[in-house]
Amino acid sequence: MNVSVSDELTQAIVELRGLFPDWRMGQLVANLVMAAGGTDGSAIWDIEDDRLLAAARRLIHRNCGRQANGAAPAATPDGGVTSSPAPSQPTVRRGSPTPPVA
Repeated sequence: MNVSVSDELTQAIVELRGLFPDWRMGQLVANLVMAAGGTDGSAIWDIEDDRLLAAARRLIHRNCGRQANGAAPAATPDGGVTSSPAPSQPTVRRGSPTPPVA
């Protein structure tokens, strides 16, 4: 059976919901778009599913320990982890300062 990119992306979103249950769906999507290289809200229209899937896999890989050891560090949209802000207020680590995704 050949699984499509959109099916894999849907499953990755399910996994991300488990890793970040305190993120609203809009926050999850916005963070995923930023992790895939989007720089603003309109980027969601231009990013291909395969880039979203790659970004989702990075976020999952970099944050897979959240459930296993009960730690709850905040994830940044680029897949990094910081321990200071609440998980619902991720910090963006990019070249230029960007406000957290609300």
